[in-house]
Amino acid sequence: MSTLLHLDSSARTRSFSRELGARFAARWREAHPRGLYVHRDLARQPVPPVGEAWTTICDTLLAEQITEPADYRKAVRTAAEREAWAVVEPLLSELLAADVVLVGAPMYNFGVSASLKAWIDQVTFPRMSLAGTTFVVVGARGGSYSKGRLVRRTTTTSATCVTSSPGTSVWPTRASSTPS
Repeated sequence: MSTLLHLDSSARTRSFSRELGARFAARWREAHPRGLYVHRDLARQPVPPVGEAWTTICDTLLAEQITEPADYRKAVRTAAEREAWAVVEPLLSELLAADVVLVGAPMYNFGVSASLKAWIDQVTFPRMSLAGTTFVVVGARGGSYSKGRLVRRTTTTSATCVTSSPGTSVWPTRASSTPS
């Protein structure tokens, strides 16, 4: 059974990235009627930033050359690390169970939202492989960064699909539009 993990990260409830993500998810669900759909709204249920205990888990993973995500739990030893792992484990389980990860990514101040960045930080580990997972990123940016009053709002939307399989490199495909 196919699994789609859908991440929304826009602070706006009516945003272009949410709209694009919802469209993709609806089409995916039509194409995979028996598939599992998991939605996580990172703006409404923010993930905390990583702390020192998370970094010591990474240090142990590196020192002991633990590279299989199923074995990451072995690097958790202290009370502080168990507390950090309690945040990581459900997020990582969702990610590892997904065949397709749909990321709704608005651009704020020339970068992704802090909520999306915190999620990425929590679920990525040294020498981690997500081979075989397809990532679809739907993004939007808009507004103006110039001085003075905003005269015209333009929004750029785009979608990028990145897939990887064991033994192959990552092949991105892009489609974008700029509505005025």
